[in-house]
Amino acid sequence: MESRDKIIEVNTRALVDGCKAMPYPTPLILSMINELDSPFPITTDCHDKRYLSYGMEDARNMLKAMGFKNHMVLG
Repeated sequence: MESRDKIIEVNTRALVDGCKAMPYPTPLILSMINELDSPFPITTDCHDKRYLSYGMEDARNMLKAMGFKNHMVLG
């Protein structure tokens, strides 16, 4: 897969539901995405306007700490 052929979503829905302490996908998959230098959006998969930006800042900070530089925020 070429590095810019795919856009892979980072989704905070699990944070909204209280299922997980981090967004989808898993850290292992996120590290593979980072190696590809693919652009990726951070989304909430929100079904309720109260949670439109829920977990976005946490996800952005986590990804920055993992060395990500190439992200978009959809809201």
